[in-house]
Amino acid sequence: MQKRIAIFMFFIIMLVGCSAESTGMSTQSIPSEIGSPNKETVFSDERPWTSEDIYEKTEYEPFTGKYFKGLFINNPFFMVKPKEQVGSFETFPKHKVRVQLVERNRELEKLRVVKEELFTKGEKLTVQLPEETGVLYSYSQELLSDSEEVLDTDVVMYYVPPREMNAQVSIEEQTADLLNFKVENWGPTWLSFGKDYFIQEKKQDGNWKTIPLALSGADIGYELPPGKVHMQQIHLENWNLGQGVYRVVKPIKAKNTDISVQLAAEFTVD
Repeated sequence: MQKRIAIFMFFIIMLVGCSAESTGMSTQSIPSEIGSPNKETVFSDERPWTSEDIYEKTEYEPFTGKYFKGLFINNPFFMVKPKEQVGSFETFPKHKVRVQLVERNRELEKLRVVKEELFTKGEKLTVQLPEETGVLYSYSQELLSDSEEVLDTDVVMYYVPPREMNAQVSIEEQTADLLNFKVENWGPTWLSFGKDYFIQEKKQDGNWKTIPLALSGADIGYELPPGKVHMQQIHLENWNLGQGVYRVVKPIKAKNTDISVQLAAEFTVD
């Protein structure tokens, strides 16, 4: 399976170490992991099926292109939030369109019809997802003739991941000037994070002190699929560290949820 990490760019001026934590002494315990390896990872790929797979495994007639634009042909799978409004948002004032939202298992077998609506007045083709999480849906729109014959079809899969994060950070390799810092996504949600991090030094009595370091330039945002690993190089010469025990602290979010945590990996400078 091809590894995919989506990267987007945005320009800010950031202060690494000036996070939500105070820059003074801190006794806060920051774990290196949250949750545990999720062996039931559902979708480790951005596109687990092609459109051809979906039409073959479901009961729908294939896309013809006579009416619909085929918005889902090249992108037939999306991870979304609960209660999100989904669909193509196309309008067909002179035609009748049947829209179905169907809950399915990972083999794409139908479990139940969640919603079925008939659009006859040119309404935008869209439905609102339920509030449940950990559910896979097919969204279908079928343009019908006066005799109920299906003239065109467009189908897409939507997955609402559980409100759950399972992840770990660690130091994979350390030299005098370089750390190889690893973020591992144990699933089932995608992780999102920036290039930003901060370093704290452990002082006496278990206290940690944030080391301020001002950096400016382009930050980079990453999206990491379940089951994948992201490596980041940290150049220690930028920090001018003396002997001691340190930790790299990394803010991480679970995509399509409200979960946001900090994870930390310790290292020693002799």
